[in-house]
Amino acid sequence: MDTLHTIDTDYELTWDEFIIEVEDLHLIETGGDIDADDYATVLAAFERGLSPIGCVTGIIDDRDRWLRAA
Repeated sequence: MDTLHTIDTDYELTWDEFIIEVEDLHLIETGGDIDADDYATVLAAFERGLSPIGCVTGIIDDRDRWLRAA
């Protein structure tokens, strides 16, 4: 029988804390700032309860997909 396991996160950040963490992680991972178009993705990630690193990973993966398609 399959069981569903959920992972509880410890991320109870305010919007300000979340955006600062995302911007810092994005700078570390890419060496650049977040594009203005990506802030909608950051907001969606915050509302869904993603971790900051999960948000940054999603932004980078999405950008890589667009670059490969072009």
